[in-house]
Amino acid sequence: MSKLLLFMVMSVFLVSAAYATLGGDVTDIGDVVLGVPNNGVDFEIGWPENEAPEFAIDNDAETKYLHFLGEVETTGIQITPAIAGTTVGGLSFTTANDAIERDPMTWELYGSNTSIDGEYTLIATGETYLPEDRFAANTSPIEFDPIGPFDHYQILFPTIRDAGAANSMQIAEIELLRVPEPLTLCLLGLGGMTVLRRRHQH
Repeated sequence: MSKLLLFMVMSVFLVSAAYATLGGDVTDIGDVVLGVPNNGVDFEIGWPENEAPEFAIDNDAETKYLHFLGEVETTGIQITPAIAGTTVGGLSFTTANDAIERDPMTWELYGSNTSIDGEYTLIATGETYLPEDRFAANTSPIEFDPIGPFDHYQILFPTIRDAGAANSMQIAEIELLRVPEPLTLCLLGLGGMTVLRRRHQH
């Protein structure tokens, strides 16, 4: 019985460790990306052509996504990663090149298995922990209990650093950090417990 108990404890530990270690970014260059609101190139209610939504996930901190409605309403992006059925358990943000007042301060992450247009399920909310330094990542890790998997994601920024002084919201990089799939560990654990249980019964 002691061997069975030990194996169960080790199985739970391994599965927990798999969830505790976040993997890489689920987004990549070429993924489908829409702005929120999706107003297109427009210098009043959209974005400049060279600061479009796709620049938020291009793995280049020297480019950025800027939305001219970000100081008066919630803005963000919707993404369909090329890899379907991912589970996200963390985020990473990087500040853009200038204008600290435009930095997003809070976020909301949603997932959908219907389409990039939703319906969306709220996954988590929180602070961005963005510093005033330029081209800098969040100063504290952003991790949360994962919900999923999902095929589409929506990340929204309800607030920015100084809406009174800003004329937009801007962000250089957004990363959605994958939760490693623990299914294999679960199956190994269950299989091992079954074998030991049968031996114990005999």
